[in-house]
Amino acid sequence: MYFENNVENIFIEEFDSFAVPVHLHRNAELIICTAGTLEVYCRNETKILNRGDIMIAFPYDIHSYTKTAYGKGIMLVFNPEVSRVLAGKLDNRDYSNFASDEELIDILHNLCTEFEADSSFLTMYGYLHIVIGSVMRQLTVTEETEQETDLFSEALKYILCNYTKSLTLKIVCTHLGVSHQHLSRLFSEKVPGGFCRYLHILRVDKAKELLEKTDAGIYEILLECGFTGQRTFDRVFKELTGMTPRGYRLSCHKKSLENEDEV
Repeated sequence: MYFENNVENIFIEEFDSFAVPVHLHRNAELIICTAGTLEVYCRNETKILNRGDIMIAFPYDIHSYTKTAYGKGIMLVFNPEVSRVLAGKLDNRDYSNFASDEELIDILHNLCTEFEADSSFLTMYGYLHIVIGSVMRQLTVTEETEQETDLFSEALKYILCNYTKSLTLKIVCTHLGVSHQHLSRLFSEKVPGGFCRYLHILRVDKAKELLEKTDAGIYEILLECGFTGQRTFDRVFKELTGMTPRGYRLSCHKKSLENEDEV
């Protein structure tokens, strides 16, 4: 879920404020706030976006979202390789990640409409160049990514591939050949709650998916998600969701039945 390798060349949708922990992927991801506020994080910067404010995460930029009381936006995800022009602009360059252009809201709404109508690729391709061209004119080119950012990216990749297994910060440090103190400091600086909370978020999100979409027993699920005991699983799950695993499953089943009744 958090290290994505297969995303359509161009994908766009409107959304309400939501929370996603730090992640990265090979595609570029742009969001614009259309109402209220959105809280975002990208490469060591946390920002509150108001209407017209934009965040763009380039390939392998570490970013996350924090749910706000009220916020709406549009998310555009695209593979830079879809265009030689865009790929050339991004090649070996490191851009800033924030801009503002309220006029792009209407253009992105139009792109949403074209996407939902399954319009021709060339039409969406044209809109994509208008949007990204407008945004990139505001961005500054910075120095190459620092070594610590590369280290943190490698740590995230390893965790995202192994979080359902027995995993500790010491294991990650051994794999990367770095000191425990150094990597612990990086996580404390970049991730609210540090390594342990990030690992718990990944495991609980996986557990939520299994509780909602499978009939597997709760003990079987906790083991599949990397937890080792029922008490720890129940405590962490409730801390992050406000519900017990059993209560969460019941609420999902209730919502499913309500949706069936509406149909």
